[in-house]
Amino acid sequence: MRTQGIRLAVVVGLLAGGLAATGQEPEKTGAPLRWRFKPGEVVHYVMTQETSNASRPEGGQAMTNTMSQTVDLRWKVESVSPEGVAKLTQTIDRVRAKIANQDQPAPFMFDSQGAPADETDPFAARVVPLLKALAGAEFHFSMTPQGEIDDVAISDKLREALLKANPAAGESAVSPEALKGLIAQATLVLPREGAAAGKSWTRETKVPLPAVGEMVMTKTFTDQGPESAGSPIHKIDLKTEVSHQSAEGSPLEMKISGQKGTGLYKFDAQAGRVVSARVEDSMTMSLSAGGRRIEQTTSNKITTELAPAADSSAK
Repeated sequence: MRTQGIRLAVVVGLLAGGLAATGQEPEKTGAPLRWRFKPGEVVHYVMTQETSNASRPEGGQAMTNTMSQTVDLRWKVESVSPEGVAKLTQTIDRVRAKIANQDQPAPFMFDSQGAPADETDPFAARVVPLLKALAGAEFHFSMTPQGEIDDVAISDKLREALLKANPAAGESAVSPEALKGLIAQATLVLPREGAAAGKSWTRETKVPLPAVGEMVMTKTFTDQGPESAGSPIHKIDLKTEVSHQSAEGSPLEMKISGQKGTGLYKFDAQAGRVVSARVEDSMTMSLSAGGRRIEQTTSNKITTELAPAADSSAK
């Protein structure tokens, strides 16, 4: 279960990393917050994710692992419809990762632009193929002016790598709905009637968990208004509540005993884009199967910043 958690964290972070798009026309003062896109424009991002997992089998020894990764992302706006719906291609330009647990004599290190990783270690042999497949991978999807994601597609090569990394999940892990849910976890979705200072709105996303059921994430956003007088940057707070729906007939039982999720987005009302984001989540749960129970606590922090094109690939 520990290795599966690491793989899931890697995929979630990389899919959910892209948060900003380019503005087409300056937003008028007082108009609803909206994403806007310009065909052909390319925007770069740097996303950092830090994840820690601690698990203890009932009557057994505690196990811990930590992971940090930095990813350079590139969004290209392929086209924009008259209604403002954009077709986007997200490319992962570079992946750097550091994974540590008590079973490893030294932390596992990976850089897609560095020296080739040693895959003779059993742990590296499981993780490196997925990281290699993610570096250079493309994700295609559409996005509305409200930030709603649809039409998610990945290459056959990446699909095969994801299936190989987690064969127990099967096709459900790479289905359009699963990929859409992963990307939607970190995307700021604005209300149809438009955000305004003091206004709150709620969005619900579901993430399939093969053989377990699905995770239901209820997100409440609140527009706190401009960060300073006259600033076009709106601060939007996030609070997340997570629940679980079990799969019918599943031999694995999951119960959530504690959870907390917070975040902060900064949205440029003039440019029509998120300029930075920070999302933090923690959860404690128990997993039971065949008379055995494991208690697990996971914490995750993802920060995303717009980056100049010259700086993104150089880091």
